[in-house]
This record gives sequence, C-alpha cells and structure tokens, in this order.
Amino acid sequence: MRKTLTILMTLFCVMAMGQDAVKVVAKFKKGDYVVYDIKQTTTQVSDANDTHEFVIAGETRYDVIDADKTGYTISCKAQKWESQNSPEDDLASNLVKSSMTMLVGQAIIMRANLDGKIIKIENMDELRQKMEDYMDGLLDKLFSGEGMNNQDIISKEKMRNIMLEEITEEKLLESIDANDQFSLYGKTISTGMTINQKIAGIKFKTSYEVAPIQKAGVRTIKSSSVSDMTKEDIKSMIITQMEKMMPEMAETLKDSFDALMGTDIMKVEGTKKSSFDILDNGWVKSSDSLLEFKMMGSSTKSHTTSVIKECSWAK
Repeated sequence: MRKTLTILMTLFCVMAMGQDAVKVVAKFKKGDYVVYDIKQTTTQVSDANDTHEFVIAGETRYDVIDADKTGYTISCKAQKWESQNSPEDDLASNLVKSSMTMLVGQAIIMRANLDGKIIKIENMDELRQKMEDYMDGLLDKLFSGEGMNNQDIISKEKMRNIMLEEITEEKLLESIDANDQFSLYGKTISTGMTINQKIAGIKFKTSYEVAPIQKAGVRTIKSSSVSDMTKEDIKSMIITQMEKMMPEMAETLKDSFDALMGTDIMKVEGTKKSSFDILDNGWVKSSDSLLEFKMMGSSTKSHTTSVIKECSWAK
C-alpha cells in the first residue's frame, strides 16, 4: 500500500510540473525591432572592506534583418552607455565599464535558430578587431596615468593576454546566452525544473518557476541559481587564474591550497535571481536580475534591469 501511494504521489508531482511546461520560442518577423532601456548597478566590497558602487545605464536596439525557414538574422547595437560614480583609478570598475561601452554604435550581427537561440556571430572578425583596438587604448590609459598602481597588481602584458582570451566567438555566444533578452529561447521550462549552467565561469544549479499567462498576454518566468562548485572546481579555477596573472605564486598556492580551503580567500559562492516577462510575440518585455558573488575575500553584487522603451509593433 505504501509503495502504491509513493508511486501515485510521484506521478502526481510529475503531472503537476508538466502542466505548466512551456517552450520559449521566438515569433519574430523581418522588420521587427525593439529598444531596451538597461540599467546596471554594481557594488563591490574588497577584502579590506572598501566599498565601490557604480551605475551604468544605456539603450540597446535589436533589429530582425532577415527571417527564413531556418531562423533569424538579428542586429544588436548598443546605442549609448553612460556611467556614474565610476572611479577613474579603479581597475575592476574600469573593466566592467569598458566591457559595456567598447561596442557602442557597432552592430553585432547574430544568427539565431527558429527557436530564437543565438548560434553564430556573423561579423566576428570585425568585432574582434574593434575590441582589440579598444582594449589596447584602455590598457594604455589604465597603466599610464599618474598615481596608478595597476602595474603592481598585474602587468599590462599579462592583462592584455587574459583579455585576448575572452575575445572569441565561443565566449561571446556564452555571454549572449546568459543575457536576459536571449537566455531562455529554445528551453522547455516547467516549475521545479533544474538545470546546470555556467555564469561568469562558475558552475550553478538553476531552478525555474513558470506563472500562468496574464490577461495582457504576458507570461512571467522566474529563475533562481545557486553556485555548485566542488573543492576541485574551486582549486582548478583559482590556480588557472593565478597561473595567468601571477605564475610565480601559483606553485606555492598549489602546495598550500588544502590548508587555505576553509578560509574566505578560497571561498567561491554565488547566487542569481531573475524574472522575465515575455510577450506572446516572443519578445522579452522586461527583465530583472540580481547576481551576487563572493570570491577570494571580496564580494560583488550586480543588479540589472531592462524594459522595452520602443518597439515596431507599438508604433
């Protein structure tokens, strides 16, 4: 009897979860466009308890320039980005700001499958050259200003090599896939479903909640992510970064890693909570996400919101 009840309860739970399952797919049309207002507030707390908060706000436009039987070609262009409270002599905040502003006015031509998932960057060579040029200018600025101590943290050459490793189509596709406007396309999602994913190089377990469609044709999907890093994952990630930035210390760290594992300096933790409002035409109406990291004694909190400011179907 107990076994029968257990089976029935399991079937009931599976059926209940399946009832609100939804596949997020694009229903784009050639000529569609949308402009998002985006705001990101980042708070960084160092291991010395120094706190920096800075805000970056701007607009990004997406245009569907082609739609055919295999998918969509979409142009993504950051129209403007403005920063507030960004310290000119802080390496971390300057890198965050530069990652947002380096391609202002430059179209990224993306190819999506029929679900809307981005699968290719059509103009990657052009983008790479522009990003390299911007990166060199940024590094010249960061490592040549009066009173700058960035060379004491990491050499200009090492920083350039690390940044170059990030300028690949694979990395850009990963970044787009984590972007709130495109992260759900192609996924079949139900309440309670859990997936494994990577955010900023850290392993996470992400669970979902699907709400019924509202009267206005808007469906809300929420996600909650918690870092899921083993001791070996953390060791591999930290030592890999140390070998790039400070190779002379990497060997010492390998020998003392186990002893340091229980301390804050070896702690890697993260959470992310997101909410997406999706229109019945497949476009994301608005999104809100809060990402928090604790790593090597420092913490970072990043709150990002986006909402449609202008679109082709509401003219």
